[in-house]
Amino acid sequence: MPPHLGSRSHISPNLPHRPPPRAPTLTPPKSPAQHPLAATETQDFAVAGLTDFGADLIKLIRAKAQADNDPSLYALANIPAPAAPSPAGTPPVPTNLQADLQNDGSVRLNWKGTLSSGAFFTIWRTTDNAPTPTQIDSIAAKAYIDDSIPAATCAISYFIRAHRQQFMSDASTPVNIALGGTGTAGAIGTATTHPTSQAA
Repeated sequence: MPPHLGSRSHISPNLPHRPPPRAPTLTPPKSPAQHPLAATETQDFAVAGLTDFGADLIKLIRAKAQADNDPSLYALANIPAPAAPSPAGTPPVPTNLQADLQNDGSVRLNWKGTLSSGAFFTIWRTTDNAPTPTQIDSIAAKAYIDDSIPAATCAISYFIRAHRQQFMSDASTPVNIALGGTGTAGAIGTATTHPTSQAA
């Protein structure tokens, strides 16, 4: 009697066996440590924040030390004290010296130069009666009025030097004044700008 069509014995042994399908494997999300680029960006952001904070803190410490004139704060904060400013050096030679004889007999001088970093000027004068250059004043400006001209003066020469601390420039090109009339301090004359000799 043939086997029952529904029994297992009726299945041909040559048919391939198909296993049941497997459930898909779920992969857990990667941690930040498993993403090198993301971790690097996070670290860079944190470092930048600390750098900015440190820079701002150093500024506050320096400002406090300068305001209180307390250099010990630098040592307490373990930061270097600011370097002392280097000397600015010799100022440039004054230029474009001009002289104008005023109606009252005084002489107004103007020139170009620098007043930066504590620079100032000395005014030098010679006359026909006192040919040795004499410093008549020092001034932190670029204009001067000489109202101390000696009586009976017929000719005057001026030059300017620039100074800064212990440094002194060469003398400017001098300007000459020729007095007319009686040759007194109140006489009217003319101003010229040709060089004359002066002491070093």
